[in-house]
Amino acid sequence: MEERRVGNIEIVERLARIEERLVAMDKRINGSIDSVEKHIDQGTKWRLAIVIAFIGLTGVFVSSVSSWGKAENQIKVNTNRLAVIEASRRR
Repeated sequence: MEERRVGNIEIVERLARIEERLVAMDKRINGSIDSVEKHIDQGTKWRLAIVIAFIGLTGVFVSSVSSWGKAENQIKVNTNRLAVIEASRRR
């Protein structure tokens, strides 16, 4: 009977240690999850800022290329007009 009590006490102590370990592990896991969620929430603003900056730079590039093309076309038109004017003055 005495051996059973000692065996039961050992089992109870082991279960208490296991419970302590599980509680500690649960706190670490939940703390990690909370930390990751906080990081994701804070990271959203930075990602949004990067995407907006990229879209803005793309818009600047496209408008610059478009302006360059329009200026080049206007130069061709003006050159042709000047050639016509010069040809008419020579006659």
